[in-house]
Amino acid sequence: MRSGLHFAAADTSRPPVVHGAEVRAVRGYSFTGLAFDRGFRIDRSKGVVVEHSSFAGAGIYVRQSSDVTISANRIRRLRGTARGIMLQGSSTTGAPDNERIRIVGNAISDTDHDAIGVYNGYSDLRIANNRIRDVHQPPGFAYHSDGLQLTGGDHATIEGNVLQDVTHGIIVKDGAPTTRLVVRRNLVARVGGAALQLYNAPGAVIRQNTFWNALLGVVLGNASTVDGATRVRLDDNVLLDLTTRSAGAVASAGGNVFGRGRTVGRPAYRGRPRFVDAAAGDYRLRGAAPGAGIRAGSVVPGAQLRTRP
Repeated sequence: MRSGLHFAAADTSRPPVVHGAEVRAVRGYSFTGLAFDRGFRIDRSKGVVVEHSSFAGAGIYVRQSSDVTISANRIRRLRGTARGIMLQGSSTTGAPDNERIRIVGNAISDTDHDAIGVYNGYSDLRIANNRIRDVHQPPGFAYHSDGLQLTGGDHATIEGNVLQDVTHGIIVKDGAPTTRLVVRRNLVARVGGAALQLYNAPGAVIRQNTFWNALLGVVLGNASTVDGATRVRLDDNVLLDLTTRSAGAVASAGGNVFGRGRTVGRPAYRGRPRFVDAAAGDYRLRGAAPGAGIRAGSVVPGAQLRTRP
């Protein structure tokens, strides 16, 4: 395994254009400040860093690698089946998955397919502080268009992300059970489908998120072909509504705002909260008067984020 090469722009105001790249079985490579007009593939490698670079028309593909960091990149204008960032483990029992992957602070926009897709297993995954927008399914497109999709794996944290103007928001489903999942402080708004769909996720934690302005807020369920029943802790969220497609999907709940439909847990609030300016993308709650019956002195629920930085 080759190790220790670093590629960086000498002048960040004039990044060199890279017509695609692939690294295979390397260790400790880094790529900083580059402009890619074709895709970048990372295959069976360790310790690769891709940061502060731009991708137009193609994204980043990671296969069976570990300790990879993808941060502060701009990825845009992806057509067809290209994903912004795609991780793929192995469907073969005992083969390596992606491990210790960090996807942080990226901006992904204008895609037909998934902005971020994680498939076929992972362990120790953090997806944080990314901004995803304009993910739309074209007419006749045979594939789904999700802001963020994970199939089954272990120990994933999804936090601080902002998703807006997407066909589907965050979906965790298929392949295998999803264990040790934490979804916290995310804002998902202006969604054509569901803001969050979560299946076969025993022990998942959903905390301090805002899921609003969508066809559906949060959907919890189980696929009969996958082991592991969904049992979530649902705390201090602002959600348009809750749909449970399997009995017992909510293990415990408290402090949530439900825009419509039934409530669960105690305390629970119903109604439209007082956002600072939802029309302008500011979904923070007014601290002095958050509305929806939230009592003075209570924990203010939701992500407290805006769609614009």
